[in-house]
Amino acid sequence: MATLEEQIAQMSLGTDENQNSKPVKLNLGNGVVFDFNNDEELSANVAAALSQVRGEVETLKATKAQLEQELINRTTVPSGGYVTRDEESPGQFDMNVFIAKMQKDPPSAFNYVDEFRESKFTKQLTELEL
Repeated sequence: MATLEEQIAQMSLGTDENQNSKPVKLNLGNGVVFDFNNDEELSANVAAALSQVRGEVETLKATKAQLEQELINRTTVPSGGYVTRDEESPGQFDMNVFIAKMQKDPPSAFNYVDEFRESKFTKQLTELEL
């Protein structure tokens, strides 16, 4: 069975007006059959289908790029290598210091967390008193 490209090439070989006005039957490998009134109708439908597929491909590429950027944004550690809850106060809590303390002396790691919480609480109280 001829491929789609071969069938289109065979149909476009004739330049005779009578040949161009003949009905065209296009059989796909999956058993789907398309009937067209002439070569021009076939060409117009193929062009429309290709245009639609190209548009969908571009939309998918844009969506993929957007999702990749979102993934990068979600997995990127804030500047300076610090992990903070509040982007406005970077540098208060250093995850690398916490992990190093956990590996050497777990109680000191939890003291580090407590110190961070206490300093944040003190800062909030100070802001309320102003």
